[in-house]
Amino acid sequence: MSVTIAERHAADVSTATMTVCWDGSCKEPDIRLHTSTSPGPAQCDDGVCVSRASPTGDLNGFADVEDLPTKPVEVRLVLFDTNGSELMDDRVTVTPSMKRPNGDHCPPGGPNAGVSVEDGALRKPD
Repeated sequence: MSVTIAERHAADVSTATMTVCWDGSCKEPDIRLHTSTSPGPAQCDDGVCVSRASPTGDLNGFADVEDLPTKPVEVRLVLFDTNGSELMDDRVTVTPSMKRPNGDHCPPGGPNAGVSVEDGALRKPD
């Protein structure tokens, strides 16, 4: 389960907790947040090009949810500041799907889903 926290919220967030529920049971996977980056402009010298990663201002994280199904699950995300004060507590329903991270010619990996924090609310991907 991936999480993206938009820049306008990310500056205040220190930690997060996640609960994922389906069929009457819930899992509380560990989630660690990291600064999101994107590649900067390439600089080339004598045919060798280098690009440095630049922070985007967003935060991202990933939680490994054991036995995640490919049917609707409820995701609850709680965000905290550096003092441990709650900044947001919201829920959204998402439907994980199988992905083929190594291409269509390879077997699928496990079910995947993502959520994002935008405009002060937890949202599912478009």
